[in-house]
Amino acid sequence: MASGTADTPPADAAKEKKVCKRTQRTGTRFYTEICKTAAEWAAIEEQSKRDAREMIDRPLQNTQRDN
Repeated sequence: MASGTADTPPADAAKEKKVCKRTQRTGTRFYTEICKTAAEWAAIEEQSKRDAREMIDRPLQNTQRDN
């Protein structure tokens, strides 16, 4: 037999596999299923972390009025 390379999936196959998640929108009791690749979910999570970090690090604006 061959060395087994035909049976071994490529390293990128795990990233190409679809992962489905159920999410619930605010104001409804119904769920929506969203399917994306593992790489797409990782990119979304990284962007969310970046956005949260940006909001935390953003300097506060002066909201007091001068009278």
